[in-house]
Amino acid sequence: MAYQNSTVSFEQMLLQFMSEQDPMLSMLQCLCEQLMEAELTTSSKV
Repeated sequence: MAYQNSTVSFEQMLLQFMSEQDPMLSMLQCLCEQLMEAELTTSSKV
């Protein structure tokens, strides 16, 4: 599950995560994907 360029409010994101089978896993996956994307964006500018 990816929320690319998400402008969704935090509350709406929490509701989406809570509807998943494993909300904690979904939140961690989303966070990791965003961190990896940020790292790629930062490293490509160097």
